[in-house]
Amino acid sequence: MKVPTLSLQYFPLWAKGPGPALALSHSTLPWSCEILYKSWPKLKPTTDFSKLPILRLSPTSTISHELAILSYISKVEPEMSGGGNVEDWSTSMQLMCEVRGFRVAVFEGVVI
Repeated sequence: MKVPTLSLQYFPLWAKGPGPALALSHSTLPWSCEILYKSWPKLKPTTDFSKLPILRLSPTSTISHELAILSYISKVEPEMSGGGNVEDWSTSMQLMCEVRGFRVAVFEGVVI
């Protein structure tokens, strides 16, 4: 499956964008990062859920939400999800969910 150059769109913050950015950095997928400043208010109503991060697959196709983006990366590049090894995949998924829970606890003040 040939993957076009992906574009990760996010704010200049350390919150939901770094996970997908790190996964893309460790993959062999072609990608770029677009940091949104002043363009966000105009772009927001055109997005699926009015939130970032967004992974732009093409001018008309996007994936919204950090976990959906990470899932997409693992689907198009199986080595990013354990290379078909179920034990490695389950460990990867558990770590991804734990990191999400930790981020929520730290940045949103929720006790987990």
